[in-house]
Amino acid sequence: MTKEGAHIVNGRLVGAVVGLIVVGFGLAAIAYPERVMQFAGFAVAPTASVAQATAEVRAIYGGIFVVLGMWIVIAALRQSRQLLVFSSTLFLGAASGRLGGAYLAGSPGVWGWIGAIVEVVLGAALLSAAWSLQRAEDWASRATLGQAGEESTAASAGTPPEVPPVAGTTGPPFSS
Repeated sequence: MTKEGAHIVNGRLVGAVVGLIVVGFGLAAIAYPERVMQFAGFAVAPTASVAQATAEVRAIYGGIFVVLGMWIVIAALRQSRQLLVFSSTLFLGAASGRLGGAYLAGSPGVWGWIGAIVEVVLGAALLSAAWSLQRAEDWASRATLGQAGEESTAASAGTPPEVPPVAGTTGPPFSS
């Protein structure tokens, strides 16, 4: 928290922006699968049709990214730290795979390195968003424990305090 009480990082805003970027990547892959194939260095195998190859690109780079981006936006708006952290691990895992591939097979070229940087930046941004939401909940829970400078019996006993869900949430993701 800054002295004015405002967070340095607005987790909801950062998460929503990252989610919209990912949705944009997905929509671009659905609209322009041939460009995605060129960017990734993919070629249509002699035993496959162009329609089959572009359908795969639309499914993996298009459909999955659109849904992932939508979930990131929902996680940001509902302040779901768990979903933001989960989403960040997907991008950091992709970057790890890309970097592992560079180690095993050699340099992926300029666009491969740019892809790794984008994956790390998106993953780090989502972790930052999740962290900022955690800090906000920590601050709110401390405010409900008692007056400034006082410790509650739950806190002094080492038991984590009960933190009510953020407005608009019903608990853990996918709970009924």
